[in-house]
Amino acid sequence: MSLTPCFYIQSKGLHSGRPLRQPIKNCVAVYSDAPHLFDIVHLLYKGRKFDIHIGGSVVPFIRIGDIQTVIFEGIEKHKPEKDKYLKNTALIDEVIRNCNDKIKVLKSLQMAMCNEFLK
Repeated sequence: MSLTPCFYIQSKGLHSGRPLRQPIKNCVAVYSDAPHLFDIVHLLYKGRKFDIHIGGSVVPFIRIGDIQTVIFEGIEKHKPEKDKYLKNTALIDEVIRNCNDKIKVLKSLQMAMCNEFLK
């Protein structure tokens, strides 16, 4: 097993269960040698598999034991022939990021046009 964390999982807030490459406040470190584990957790997060375990009336949170349960279920269902789902999910995320960037540019352009009209 690795001595440095492979990645982190957000444990509090509206995005509880989200895998992270860099640590933030209220996250847990994941140590593992399992291949594709980050991608599996990302797929579980996008598939909203952590949501049923999120509790808290004011600040949403997920317990470490519940994180482990969801991850173990995901690992059990992982088969090499399902790797295409991991790759496709990452590709879709990239497309979404690109679209969001374009939307920001279009909104800025729209605001500039409105401001120019109001001069």
